[in-house]
Amino acid sequence: MIGKGRDKQRTAARGSRYAITRIDSERHRTFAWIVTVQRRNQIWRRSFADRSHGGKSKALNAAKAFRDKILRRHPPMSRAEYCQIKRRNNKSGLAGVCRYVYLEGHDNQTVERGYWLAFWTLAPGLGKRIKFSISRFGEQGALKRARHARKEALAALDGEWINSTGLRRWMRSHDKANGSQRATGRRTGRKR
Repeated sequence: MIGKGRDKQRTAARGSRYAITRIDSERHRTFAWIVTVQRRNQIWRRSFADRSHGGKSKALNAAKAFRDKILRRHPPMSRAEYCQIKRRNNKSGLAGVCRYVYLEGHDNQTVERGYWLAFWTLAPGLGKRIKFSISRFGEQGALKRARHARKEALAALDGEWINSTGLRRWMRSHDKANGSQRATGRRTGRKR
């Protein structure tokens, strides 16, 4: 029983240090907390030295205050917003829609089959995809159906894109303090 309480305290301490790391380097005489937050291709990074803040705990409190200010001003992107990011390897020009061709062999004959694929991410590590056959719907028909399926799926997505346990903990603790509905575990559909 004693061990479980300690584990909860350690987990709470780690959650309260989301986006904050510690540097203790005798060689370089650096003793500081570093805050690094990235949102929508923008990075905020600041160092909070023990000496200039009057000690390790005061420097940590200053780092937490800075981190909290940045996270409040720049919340995580929505799930739909995340799914709209066009990847570097995208060749169709449409985020989440691609053309896929495969070879199928029967009786020493190889036939090329293709389809348009619509895909989106539901949660970190969990995705959904739907295929539309080119031979059945035609090139434009399959593409049109894939676009439509993806558009409908994105309209149904709600909540923030949270791909970090530390961020999830931070949001829960700050939502409880602010009395938000997210503290209950429900996702909100608000766009930010």
